[in-house]
Amino acid sequence: DGTTNFCHTLPMSVVSIGLTINREPVVGVIYDPYRDEVFTAIVGEGAFCNGERISTSTATARAEDAMIITNIPASRDVAYKAEYMARLDRVASKPVRAIRMLGSCAISMAWVACGRGDVYYENGVKSWDMCAGVVLIREAGGTVIDPSGEHFDIGRRRILATCNRTVALELVPVLDDPLPAASSTVAAEQ
Repeated sequence: DGTTNFCHTLPMSVVSIGLTINREPVVGVIYDPYRDEVFTAIVGEGAFCNGERISTSTATARAEDAMIITNIPASRDVAYKAEYMARLDRVASKPVRAIRMLGSCAISMAWVACGRGDVYYENGVKSWDMCAGVVLIREAGGTVIDPSGEHFDIGRRRILATCNRTVALELVPVLDDPLPAASSTVAAEQ
């Protein structure tokens, strides 16, 4: 994940491997070759970085203290990007500590899992880019839901992953949206 970063020699790309069973992520491995970090998680067994147990941030109790990591979708659909940017503007106008864009869903999620960030949000992300991170964040004590507040479905291509449930629920009213995660981006990719 982070293909564009890799093509431009920006050291923010990773190898991400995830396994789902019945559409539920159950195993995740993310390798960051630039920092030589291997993040691993198996449902029910915890989350680790280079063999050391990791956990989501416990210092961030509310959205106003959160560092949010997101990405602008790669869709070339102008209307879709305009809607996405309007949503990002709503997040920026909410009192949050900071918003960052790393260009890699997988590393962003690994960093939320180990407490380097508090929130990862994206709409239009590919299932293979987020699968491993879902397991990491859940096993590290975080919350993974759909931005609508509903159950996360890896096929919907939308994710709100946070350090805790309180932060997630505070962000749902800002992020809940009618953006069709797959239709605009799939059409633009064809």
